[in-house]
Order: sequence, then C-alpha cells, then structure tokens
Amino acid sequence: ADGSQLPLEPSLILLEGLHARMVALLTAVQPAQWERVAVHPERGETSLDRSLEIYGMHGIAHLKQIAEALAAAPA
Repeated sequence: ADGSQLPLEPSLILLEGLHARMVALLTAVQPAQWERVAVHPERGETSLDRSLEIYGMHGIAHLKQIAEALAAAPA
C-alpha cells in the first residue's frame, strides 16, 4: 500500500506536535550552542545550525512534492 487511501489527518497531527516541540526546544538554545557539533551518521560532523537548515530544506522539498502531486491529481 502506498498510503494514498489512508487519512491524512493523523500525519498532520504528528507533524504539528513535532514542530511545536522543536520550536519549544530551539527557542531555548543559547547563541553559542548553535555552533555545537554532533556527528551525523551520513554527513559526519554537523552543527546544530546546519542541521536545522538541512531539516528546513528537507521540509521544503516535501512541500514541493505535495504541490506537484496535487497539481497532477485528477479534479
């Protein structure tokens, strides 16, 4: 199954909760902490700042995919 027959609302609720949690955590980050480095299994050493940038770009890519799918869907 590709998920096209499943309701969208549970996924949207999960995303909303995840984003609310991320906002709460990230608003508490101090300026110096943005440059702290962690090791990503695929990207190697990555700062918090860069990780958030990648996360944002990933979300934008998915929004573009959704827009393309909606544009191609029969009316």
